[in-house]
Amino acid sequence: MIATPDGFVHASVAGSADLICVRDGSDCQEKDPYLFPTLHTSCHDADGCHAGWTWDAALAHCVDVDECAPGSPYNRCGDVAECINIVGNHVCVCPQLQDTYGGTYEGRYRFDRESQRCIDDTASPPCVWPQFRFGGQCVDDPCQFKPCGEHERCISAPDGTDYFCACKGRRVDGVCKLSPCLTSPCPEPWATCYNNDDWRGRRCAGSSCDGVECDDGEHCNSGVCVPDSDKSCNLPESWCDGDGEILAKADCGDGDGIDDWACFAPSTGRRAVLLSSNCSAGTDYWPDAPKALCPPLFNNLTCPLPWDEWCTDPGYVRRKLDCGDGDGIDDWTCTRPALGQRGVLLSSDCDAGDRWPEADVALCPPLFNRTICPLPSDDWCRGEGLLQEQLDCGDGDAVPDWVCHHNVTFQRKVLLSSNCSTDHWPQADTSLCPPRFASMPCPQPDNWCDGAGEVSELSNCGDGDSIGDWTCIAANTSRRAVLLSTTNCTLDYWPEAPKSMCPPRFNALMCPLPWDDWCVGDNLVRSKVNCGDDPSTLDWVCVKTNTSGRGVLLSTNCSESHWPDADKSLCPAAFSDLMCPLPWDDWCVGDNLVRSKVNCGDGDAILDWACVQTNTSWRGVLLSSSDCADSHWPDAEKSLCPTAFNGLMCPLPGEEWCTGPGDVREKVDCGDDSGVLDWVCTHPANGQRGVLLSSSDCSDSHWPYANKTLCPARFSDAPCPVPGGWCEASEGEVLHSLDCGDGDGVGDWACVHTDTSRRAVLLSSGSCNTDDAGWPTAVRSMCPPLLNGMMCPLPYGWCEAGDGAVAVVLQRVNCGDGDGIDDWVCSQPATGQRKVLLSSSNCSVDYWPQADAALCPPVFNRSMCAMPYNWWCSGDGFVLEQLDCGDGDSVDDWVCIHTPTGQRKVLLSSSNCSVDYWPTADRSLCPNRFNSAVCPMPYDWWCSGDGLVLEKTDCGDGDAVDDWVCVRNETGQRKVLLSSSNCSVDYWPQAERSLCPKRFNSSMCPMPYDWWCSGDGYVLERTDCGDGDGVLDWTCIHTPTGQRKVLLSSGNCSVDYWPQADKSLCPARFNQALCPMPYTWWCSGDGFELKATDCGDGDGINDWVCVHNATGQRKVLLSSSNCSVDYWPTADKSLCPPVFNQAVCPMPYGWWCAQAGGDVLEQLDCDLDGVPDWLCTNPDSWMRKVLLSSDPSNCTQDYGPAAPRSLCPSRLSKAMCYWPWGDSCSGESYTRQRADCGDGDGIDDWTCVQHNSSYRGVLLSSSACDDSHWRDADKSLCMPVFKDLPCALPWDGWCVGENLVRAQADCGDGDAILDWMCIETNTSRRGVLLSSNCTVDHWGDPDKSLCPAKFQDMMCPLPYYWCDQPGEVLERVPDYCGDGDAIPDWVCTNPTTGQRKLLLSSSDCSNDHAPQADTSLCPARWNGTVCPQPDWWCTDTGEHLERVDCGDGDGVDDWVCLNPSTGQRRVLLSSRCTLSGATEDFWPQADKSLCPNRFNSEPCPQPNYWCSGEGMHIEQLDCGDGDSVPDWVCLHNATGQRAVLLSSGNCSTDYWPQADKSLCPKRFDSLPCPQPYYWCTDSTLTLESVDCADGDSVPDWTCIQNTTNQRAVLLSSGNCSVDYWDTAPISLCPTRFASEYAG
Repeated sequence: MIATPDGFVHASVAGSADLICVRDGSDCQEKDPYLFPTLHTSCHDADGCHAGWTWDAALAHCVDVDECAPGSPYNRCGDVAECINIVGNHVCVCPQLQDTYGGTYEGRYRFDRESQRCIDDTASPPCVWPQFRFGGQCVDDPCQFKPCGEHERCISAPDGTDYFCACKGRRVDGVCKLSPCLTSPCPEPWATCYNNDDWRGRRCAGSSCDGVECDDGEHCNSGVCVPDSDKSCNLPESWCDGDGEILAKADCGDGDGIDDWACFAPSTGRRAVLLSSNCSAGTDYWPDAPKALCPPLFNNLTCPLPWDEWCTDPGYVRRKLDCGDGDGIDDWTCTRPALGQRGVLLSSDCDAGDRWPEADVALCPPLFNRTICPLPSDDWCRGEGLLQEQLDCGDGDAVPDWVCHHNVTFQRKVLLSSNCSTDHWPQADTSLCPPRFASMPCPQPDNWCDGAGEVSELSNCGDGDSIGDWTCIAANTSRRAVLLSTTNCTLDYWPEAPKSMCPPRFNALMCPLPWDDWCVGDNLVRSKVNCGDDPSTLDWVCVKTNTSGRGVLLSTNCSESHWPDADKSLCPAAFSDLMCPLPWDDWCVGDNLVRSKVNCGDGDAILDWACVQTNTSWRGVLLSSSDCADSHWPDAEKSLCPTAFNGLMCPLPGEEWCTGPGDVREKVDCGDDSGVLDWVCTHPANGQRGVLLSSSDCSDSHWPYANKTLCPARFSDAPCPVPGGWCEASEGEVLHSLDCGDGDGVGDWACVHTDTSRRAVLLSSGSCNTDDAGWPTAVRSMCPPLLNGMMCPLPYGWCEAGDGAVAVVLQRVNCGDGDGIDDWVCSQPATGQRKVLLSSSNCSVDYWPQADAALCPPVFNRSMCAMPYNWWCSGDGFVLEQLDCGDGDSVDDWVCIHTPTGQRKVLLSSSNCSVDYWPTADRSLCPNRFNSAVCPMPYDWWCSGDGLVLEKTDCGDGDAVDDWVCVRNETGQRKVLLSSSNCSVDYWPQAERSLCPKRFNSSMCPMPYDWWCSGDGYVLERTDCGDGDGVLDWTCIHTPTGQRKVLLSSGNCSVDYWPQADKSLCPARFNQALCPMPYTWWCSGDGFELKATDCGDGDGINDWVCVHNATGQRKVLLSSSNCSVDYWPTADKSLCPPVFNQAVCPMPYGWWCAQAGGDVLEQLDCDLDGVPDWLCTNPDSWMRKVLLSSDPSNCTQDYGPAAPRSLCPSRLSKAMCYWPWGDSCSGESYTRQRADCGDGDGIDDWTCVQHNSSYRGVLLSSSACDDSHWRDADKSLCMPVFKDLPCALPWDGWCVGENLVRAQADCGDGDAILDWMCIETNTSRRGVLLSSNCTVDHWGDPDKSLCPAKFQDMMCPLPYYWCDQPGEVLERVPDYCGDGDAIPDWVCTNPTTGQRKLLLSSSDCSNDHAPQADTSLCPARWNGTVCPQPDWWCTDTGEHLERVDCGDGDGVDDWVCLNPSTGQRRVLLSSRCTLSGATEDFWPQADKSLCPNRFNSEPCPQPNYWCSGEGMHIEQLDCGDGDSVPDWVCLHNATGQRAVLLSSGNCSTDYWPQADKSLCPKRFDSLPCPQPYYWCTDSTLTLESVDCADGDSVPDWTCIQNTTNQRAVLLSSGNCSVDYWDTAPISLCPTRFASEYAG
């Protein structure tokens, strides 16, 4: 809402809910019709002008059509929306819901072009004006009929049932009137107008003083008489008299308290100010006076325009509207529709500029949300072939969009006004702009069809859309692609686009080659042949000459080349005279394989392929007269190719025939007279045998029971064979050969299944028939030597899950049944059900399904509950889960949840498995599962019945878990089960809004319950009590008693203030009424008397008084009060003197002296004032209280529960202290006593002792009775009771927790009293509270002498954080470290570094020997382990660590540290790992012999600082010293001096500075000689590097004496040891010495 400056009034803006300010008396008003406009666009008209324009012949150009002119056929706004003409178009502005709506619902009408109606579809269902939405339905707006009078605004009720008329001015005598100063302004010049207080007229201050004397007390200012108190500046001549400029006068807040002059032009926002505090400044800050100069006048103004002509050029549109920037003030916008450019001047930030030309949509959503995108640049769609258009692409915002496309390639882009961030160039999808792109060919991708020989063409492929399609064809390969306009244009099917995609272009083409070098290579021949499948088109043929492999791509079917075995019929012209193609190139190629081309006599005169494997007699043949599909491998019949196969043995049935473990394969002449050897197979281990007779058809080997007569020479005198497959090792069966003692002296066969103990016996004395072998339960008597002592055989299917059945687990374990033999156990994890077969039994009973734990304790102890029955958690919506609920036993539990209701149950393994807590198992029973689950519904009908609706939603209670909500729509009554609560309260029927704000906010209070206001005399009303929320409230009044209640919708709906709702809660209903009785029985019952009398409280209205005659208790309801307090039971006398004066004290309440435990009430005169007093005592606790009639507290103080003895000495002089803690010292572990502690008063005292903690306290009667000294009362306070007690525990949780054990024993500290001990069993940490000194518990102290009776045989206590670093492993060595005390020790190792430490129980536990504890400290654990690394070992830059056995003879890993960049190394040998030797790592040049397994293949390590001098550099290479290991070479760049460390040497000699060439020929042969030390360094000598032409093309060193020409030379072709000083012959270096000599 815009605030109104002085001299301005509010006026409605057409089509908007806002108001604007207009000059008082002006006939004009500015308005902005462009809020949420709906634009109409269409195609160009026939006259050539764009839609919205028409041709003007006189002007010879297109002019705007006024679509909104009366009777215009172009007006598409209908009867409701306002039509507003704009340049080239018109907008239809709908009425806004907020114009008349009085609720909080934020809807908005938009114009629907098709129906020409105003629709609010911001929610469902959509509503058509004049309807709006309430309670999920559309209701009529009662304001549509304009029922209000002049100057009134109609505002409808939220539910549409009513309306009220709001006055735009002020009501006078019931009539709405506007400001008199607005309707009848004061005359010029600049007289100030003031409305009368009653708005019945106005008065004008000041009068013209041109030529007239001003009255006394006035002076002339700017032509107007003003009071002398007016010190404002004189206006300059003609100041603020421009067109449309408005003058205002007000104090701008500049600190002088004087009015200032302001001038502003609403049409441009420009403004000026004359400050009275600075009239002489000579400036008025025109035209952009800052707001800060005059906040009262300027804060609510628009920004001043940068210049008057801002946004007035042709094609630009300037508007003034509130952009929604939060200040409620209009802003300036500028748009250029032709380019979509826009800018905005926000009144909330005038200094930010106008953000032209791409102001963000978010800066002014009301306008920019419905305008076209600004073009990114002026050349966005400029270039050869590019065309730019503006149209609505149908993206749902009804705003034009920018489209750009290329007229040759049809590449395109689009800027959608619904998303101006990207233009999708060059292949904008058709779906982005269907009106434009749906009729266009696909855009070509960049670089598409630009390969060698590729040709593109645009033509219609016949895909049904009559739009051109792109094709690309490579003529030499027939490869092709197509972009069909009917597809999404992203797939071009390159390189094998099917013909069917573009028949007009592709039908006459050969198949595309699958790739460019298809059928290119050795022995490959590619040709074009007409294979006869399509007489008009050639086909591709490929033949491999050496294998007869072939393929063909038929133009009638390009999907398959049939390579490498294309059928001859596919291309007879090419394939008819070819041999069969080899199945693959190396067919019949390999060891023992012989491939040949022979004519097998199959009648076609074409050679055939034959293949024979000589060692197996396998053979195959590919007959050219066949279809070449079958080679008959490996057992081709001899008749297929007699030429190749006659005279061969039978082919072996397979490669593995007679090759199994124990099989013996032989070639034997079995005497079948064929003259050819036969195959014989025997298996001595089981006697099985077979024979393939070459004289047979080779089909039967008679395995495994070949008759002896088939090959007598091989099978005579053999035992019975074991039947094949009878005892399969692969199945876990073990075959035994032994004499079972069956009396024939011949070995027998027995088969035993290892895993199941199933067995069978084949006795040689029997039939050898497997049917007689007794499988699977051969009795022990069949073979006592083997079967005695075996477990029972496992019955078939005994522990197997059938199809769809629940999985089971089988175990073989000794159940401890006394026979020492394993037993069978079967359990069902899904249900916990189980059974057992005990070998000590007769194996016939398995106790399914709930075998007792005692039958097999090793398996059944600590197992899950067995599910009570299979359908325990079955049915629709039930989900069964198995998890550990966190009940402390670390065993899984059963959880069952009914998903539709959240109801659940649980079987806890830590319980007796008999209770499942259905249907609302508490969250604490299974926190691991239930903490994140929805509450269980309390019962199935929790939300069932007429009008009740159940919902499952997250109420926003912070746990991100769904909650249950139940609502009765008719009354709004509701309840909720929050998953973040304990699920036990549903808050029916008045669940607070805060419980489920997502569901309950903005609704009327629910009626608390159906009978909330029912019964005789009750009246229920629904009215707005004026609580400020505009929502109706419930009131209920009981007419006979005036009792009342109210439910305010602005409250939390949980309080109705019954029966005494305060008047202020609903004053219109409750004022001037008698107080309501608080409740019906407010003064009912025996002995109660009710009176209605005026208590003299000054309001002249009767008051309610209620008195209980027997006790004097009383109460009063004063009508002059808020009726909420009745002062029961001890209403003060002053509240109602006529009734209460001269009365006895009332008892405070009925049970004032009636507590359980024997309260005794007495009436006696304690204060001797002649009036009885009340005394209440309790003999058990000595509670006492007294009400004295003479007490100044006016009967309000009873001094309980420990009234001083002096208040009633006659009764209390010998009383004990009051025991104030009730039964807090009771129960099995407590003893409360009354005993005289010997404190000298001869009165008993109270003591309390908690035996399980030794806590104690005492209340001494001789004290002030206010300190019990609880927990650790000193023994001296009550020696008769406390003298023999142990120390009191330091706190409740002392020694309470997992693994903590608390015990009492006499530690021998000399007082013969028990002491407290605490032991943490898993760490051996311990503490002790000695009764001889209770101040310290010695926790963590390892000193065993504190309590030797308990601590002597314990391990060292584990220090905190002792072994918790990353990588450390803590062990409790159970077989002791060998320290002689037979007590386990603590050991901590780091496997990554080998570091270790230990705490020996035989020591004082103070030294853990970290980090390199000696092996001898715990040989049982550390013998044979890797050495521990020293701290920070092998952590320098470049080092890397390895763990490897160096070969030092101990078979244990060693640590090796290497630096690859220098070869330096060190080693920690586990064979030398002692406390003293562990730190010797031989850095930096550990010898090879220390770790040959690792160092033999490594370069030498460099000595420290080796080759680090100036001019030196290091190289790593293999010098060719025969070990194939890199060597180090060091070279001096200037002198050629060199050194080498050879890995084949001892790495200790580097031969510096003149390492011989032979040491590293690969590197030194191409280098100059190294200079000897100080060679040619004298100042008279000249050193040069030159090739002396000695034939090696390597530079040589020459040295010449400048004055004598003496010279030397070091030839690289020599041995570099002789330099020929001082007369080196010219011939040694003619290239240098010849010129020197000539000179």
